[in-house]
Amino acid sequence: MSAASLVANSVVLIHGFGVDARHFSPWLQKLQTQFAITTVDLPGFGAQAEKPWPASLDQLLDDLLPQLPERAIYCGWSAGGIVVAQLARRYPARVAGILLLAANPAFVARDSDDDHWPGMEPDVFRQFNLSFAEDADATLKRFDHLMAKGSANVRHVLRALNDLRANDSTRPQSVTPFLQLLGDSDYRETLRALRQPIACVYAGSDALVPAECADAMKMLLPAAHVDCVDNASHWLAHDAPSACTDALLQLGQRVEVHELAYQRDKRAVAQSFSRAAGKYDAIAQIQATVRDALLSRCDEERVGCVLDLGCGTGAALDFLHARYCSNTLLAADIAEGMLQFAHLHHDGATFIAADAEKLPLADASVDRIVSSLALQWCESPTTWLAEIWRVLKPGGRAYVATLGTDTLSELYRAWCIADPAHVHVNAFVSLQELRLAATASPWLQTQIDEQLYCDRHASLRDVLRSIKDIGAHNINAGRARGLTGRRQLLALQQAYESFRSDGLLPVSYHVIFCELHKR
Repeated sequence: MSAASLVANSVVLIHGFGVDARHFSPWLQKLQTQFAITTVDLPGFGAQAEKPWPASLDQLLDDLLPQLPERAIYCGWSAGGIVVAQLARRYPARVAGILLLAANPAFVARDSDDDHWPGMEPDVFRQFNLSFAEDADATLKRFDHLMAKGSANVRHVLRALNDLRANDSTRPQSVTPFLQLLGDSDYRETLRALRQPIACVYAGSDALVPAECADAMKMLLPAAHVDCVDNASHWLAHDAPSACTDALLQLGQRVEVHELAYQRDKRAVAQSFSRAAGKYDAIAQIQATVRDALLSRCDEERVGCVLDLGCGTGAALDFLHARYCSNTLLAADIAEGMLQFAHLHHDGATFIAADAEKLPLADASVDRIVSSLALQWCESPTTWLAEIWRVLKPGGRAYVATLGTDTLSELYRAWCIADPAHVHVNAFVSLQELRLAATASPWLQTQIDEQLYCDRHASLRDVLRSIKDIGAHNINAGRARGLTGRRQLLALQQAYESFRSDGLLPVSYHVIFCELHKR
């Protein structure tokens, strides 16, 4: 079985408010013959009943990570969708795809001039909160009736819920913050920012999440697969296990294609940047700004060997030579065209054609490594961090600027509308993932922070040219082949226009800065 197939076969189930992971049990028999299943009890529920709810959602995610697979499809039922969506946003490398079951990203209805979204009426939700605070057990029983309402066999559903509730160890005082989170949460924009395949299943007779959410989600997420099951209650795992399984199987197929599509094509990276070498410096204004910001962070200690990793046109070489007065200045890049250009315009460096994940350098041979906007083209931050660690001398330092998840977010969202079937925009690492990867190596000190830069252009043509002319266009294996058709370009232009501000179209670059000090 391929790595992509293994990822598509691994599924994590996360429950919602008022229930624990046992509420997936009617569905598990169908799933376990086809998937490797991990179920999670959130704090205050089931096996975690004695554990208090964390101080923040971020803390909850960090607490969950050790018990989760390295990469899997995540299914969030009802309020579990909050956890799944935020996990996918914070740790996108861990989440290959998302299935939302009866999950409303804005549980409490919005009804204003500029924001209408179906959900539970605010007064009804407030009353539910008051009732839960006064008598949690009685309120949970009423909650069970709401979960069963709309089922084709309400009595059977209630009987099953009563059996589960009889052995329920939920601690109301522990789960109250989860209820508050459900009322306050609005993760629509989080979902719009995600680049994983998403599928949603709703219940046509749901008394807690209106069936209208299905249509609303189709508008919110044009690339998502959205279904609505007639005569089904909120407890979809009981009422419609076959529909849920079908949705998961289809999502698994999309995930497998997606995994293969997003594999880095290193040869395409090298060729693309080689072609851009001659005009790169005249065009790459944001890249120059980021490089200057990175170089300003460098220390001033005199050292023997300095490596510019992903040197490009060599724009940083004169600075590095002056700053460190090094005996040996190395300039490495995967694009030979860039190296040739740099060699013609800069003296005093040794130029090396090399992949940052497989450097042809000896262990502990380099004092300083500087890398500006190059390492995002690697497959994994874990790999390049390990390679930097390997070649640095003890006491050595590395200064890195790389691209983060929100890079080209406007272009990604526009392409999701214009052509959701293909990969058009590169995916990058998140700040949290980079921090997590850095902790896996015994660095003496790490400092990781982020900054958003924005380029602006008058037209879509200028936007696309600004990306292509510096060699940073789509290099994933699943990119569409051939020329983009006129109809697609018109659809892309129409979608991108929604981001126009002050007469210009923005192009976002999410930059993560890392300073690493080896023991």
